[in-house]
Amino acid sequence: MLAVLPTIRHPAPARPVPAGRAAEGASHDAGGVRTAGVPPAPGTHRPVRVGGAGHPVAALRRPALVGLPADVRRVATVLGLYPGPAPDAGAVAALAGLSRAATRTALTWLVRAGLAVEAGDRYRPLVEPPAPPDADACRERLRQHLLATASAACAVAAARGPAVALPPFHSAAAARAWLEAERPTLLALADPGFAARLVPWFAAYLDATGRGADAAMLRARVRPPAPPRPGGRDLLDRARRCAARGRRVEALAWFAEAYERCALAGDRIGRDEARRGLDAALTRRLEASLV
Repeated sequence: MLAVLPTIRHPAPARPVPAGRAAEGASHDAGGVRTAGVPPAPGTHRPVRVGGAGHPVAALRRPALVGLPADVRRVATVLGLYPGPAPDAGAVAALAGLSRAATRTALTWLVRAGLAVEAGDRYRPLVEPPAPPDADACRERLRQHLLATASAACAVAAARGPAVALPPFHSAAAARAWLEAERPTLLALADPGFAARLVPWFAAYLDATGRGADAAMLRARVRPPAPPRPGGRDLLDRARRCAARGRRVEALAWFAEAYERCALAGDRIGRDEARRGLDAALTRRLEASLV
């Protein structure tokens, strides 16, 4: 009687998986950023720098913007330039240089594509593409937008008597809500030039709401105006005083600067006086060196 031997099934050899497919199979990376499959736990999203060396989702996130409309790509590249927690549509429009309608459409695209999240009326990017080549111009447009909007918000929020409405704020509550949300951004952007334009009304708002420390910090950043530069005639008088006291080297320096300042100002008489004083100081200097 013949024994029936069990059939041994050998496993099929594993097929090589392309690198791109392997990246797609992962659910999320160590930072909790979603790539595909099961979404990460709430609160674990963080921006991903596209194209970062060795990043596990770099190859997946780079082509995410390819094929999107131009306005959507533009908004995606400027979202990361915002210095505060999360921008609203107006700030994004200022950064991108687009209309608010086009910006809102682009933001809706990014949210649906999983490249940004919406929290109320503010947006937070989930990817961080490289900065656009005109990043400095984008930041300057943002500064101008924040200055104009903050001045309107302070006027509406601090109004006494009849209610004041200035676009885009139609109530004091809306203006105060915007100022509270943008306060970290306004303080972060307060370089000396920006702070000087912000102080007249925003510092008063901070004082009125019990944030005197922030108001004092903002006022401290304002650079005092530079003293006026002395004119050519003032430098001539200084050179003559040095020459009269026997300080020939200093006199030579002041006569030379007075000559240049008078020449730039078109003061021919002062220029000629400075040249004569310069010649005389040089002559005395040479005579003293020969003695």
